[in-house]
Amino acid sequence: MMRNQWLEKESKRWEEDEIISSEQRKKILSLYPKQTNTSIFFAFALILLSLALLTFLASNWTDFHPLARTAILLIALVGLYSLGWKWIEEGKRLLGEVSLVLAILLFGLSIFLIGDMYHFHFNSVFSFIIWSSFAFILYISYPSRWIWLTGVVVLVTGQLFDLISFRDFSWLLFALFMLGYGWTMFRSQVRWMAWIFGIAYFIQMVGFSSELLSSYWLSAFLAILYFLGVLLNQSMVGAVFRRAAHVGMFLFVVFHVLFLTPAFERESIVDIEFFFVHVFLMSLMVLYLYSKKDVFSIFQLVIFVPLFMISEAGDYLAAAALFIFSVAHLMEGFQARERSQMNFGTAAFLISTLVVYAKVAWGYLSQSLFFLSAGLILMAIGFLLKRQQKLHAGQEGGEVK
Repeated sequence: MMRNQWLEKESKRWEEDEIISSEQRKKILSLYPKQTNTSIFFAFALILLSLALLTFLASNWTDFHPLARTAILLIALVGLYSLGWKWIEEGKRLLGEVSLVLAILLFGLSIFLIGDMYHFHFNSVFSFIIWSSFAFILYISYPSRWIWLTGVVVLVTGQLFDLISFRDFSWLLFALFMLGYGWTMFRSQVRWMAWIFGIAYFIQMVGFSSELLSSYWLSAFLAILYFLGVLLNQSMVGAVFRRAAHVGMFLFVVFHVLFLTPAFERESIVDIEFFFVHVFLMSLMVLYLYSKKDVFSIFQLVIFVPLFMISEAGDYLAAAALFIFSVAHLMEGFQARERSQMNFGTAAFLISTLVVYAKVAWGYLSQSLFFLSAGLILMAIGFLLKRQQKLHAGQEGGEVK
């Protein structure tokens, strides 16, 4: 067992530079528990032992009596659950969380195995509702991020299973996702959890739109995610939702422009329900952003307009929307001096340029002109970024003086 090496080294330097005293250094180090690298080995050992047991049972499953199979599953489930709580109480958090995650996975496996043994039809989405609910209840009792992640993966898997196998969308699973997992994610205010939630929402909406509605409905669902992010703008979750909606819609437009033919788009007749829903959402967002005087965000809303659905000129209009979207991000980043915003706008601008050349201009312009234009665009963006850095550095120097 050993202390945090970085803190040990830095606090020693602070003491030598007379920033802190020896007693203060000891108090700082006492605030941080001793860490061990052996827990990860025990965690992997537990996973491997569980896989070994699972492999043995799978190869000899038919040799056991149904009651014996049920007893084995229940004993293993209770054992993993009990060991998890025991290790957590002893301070072995990693081992405890791995054990609880394995218990969640075994719980789901037990649902299908026991149902198959006793001829219950558990091959429906109801099994995943029980499974993801169990993971959610376990997370409430012990808020581990890995338990939350396992529950989200199980829930999204169940939703995709329902869509692909039965061409149905489980609103119960979606309600659990939004109200249960969404609420806990918002309370935790952890960035990677917010991104996982946004990705899971995107996957479900892609499946729902493509299987039961039409693909262009995805633009409305992503607009809802974006508007939710705007309403939660003061929190970290709101910023993640806005960026996730932008990234998802940008990729969706690029996919349409590059891979879907105009004939396919003409066959997709826009539903009147979609028209009214989308117009209502866009009007609501424009009015709200206008009241906040957020001009750049209003221009960025162009990405949510399904211009690719317009016959003949759809590719050109969608490409123009990509350019407007990326330039609005660049200008907003320059004004706010946000490096991540500028990087995102630059990447979006370059991808938009490649899309235009690949889809629209490649057959009309020479390949050399393509590389020349791309190089000039990169040089221009690099010049602007360098100029911005010099201005920023000069202002900081002036403040220091």
